[in-house]
Amino acid sequence: MLRQLYLLLTVLGASLPLGFFLGFLTQEGLNLPLMGQLLFANPISSFAGENLLLTALVLLLYIWVEAGIGRAQRVVASLACLLVGPSFALPLVLFWKTGCSLPAR
Repeated sequence: MLRQLYLLLTVLGASLPLGFFLGFLTQEGLNLPLMGQLLFANPISSFAGENLLLTALVLLLYIWVEAGIGRAQRVVASLACLLVGPSFALPLVLFWKTGCSLPAR
């Protein structure tokens, strides 16, 4: 039951943020300076932005030092965190830690 919940949260954690990002890309293209400007446009967005960046840093540290998952999983989880965010990477790591893992090569 818990694994299925983590899997659902993994899907939601990827699809919801990517939906907003695709909307931005459609309107603005890959305008990185504008993304940075909007992320810190006001106190509440700055709060969310700083929270996100710090959470991503802590999660990356956890993935590589503490998670106890395989190297391929660490790479995939790190890419998930860097390309989408902690909302995708964290439930993915928890899903793997509850018994589902990438096939060994």
